Amino acid sequence: MKPTLLPAGVALLFLLGLGLAQDPPPADKPDETLARRVEVLEGEVLVLKKEVQAQHALAEETNRYLTGAKERSDALLKVLDEAVAKGFIAGINFESREILVGGWRAYLNGEAEGLPAPKKAEPAKGPGK
Repeated sequence: MKPTLLPAGVALLFLLGLGLAQDPPPADKPDETLARRVEVLEGEVLVLKKEVQAQHALAEETNRYLTGAKERSDALLKVLDEAVAKGFIAGINFESREILVGGWRAYLNGEAEGLPAPKKAEPAKGPGK
């Protein structure tokens, strides 16, 4: 008679079945782990959105500033033309120099107006932080 492996196989399957039937510990549940990862990622996305919005605002301010710089430059050129017309180039004429200095002051004061400053992103207050 040949010995059969049937009883040993049945016992092995029974033991394996007992091991698989148990629930994993609560921390290892895939749904909870996935939900936690989604929470963390959502917080990171919110931080990135704020950073992108701050960069867009800075770009808009920079464009406005550069547009104003062109206008101020044009105004200074007109002042220089007026100073030349009053005799600044032809000789020493205090009135033409006053006009030139006044134009430079207006230009330099205008350059400081509307200068964009980078906005600092606020620290994240989302999950996982």
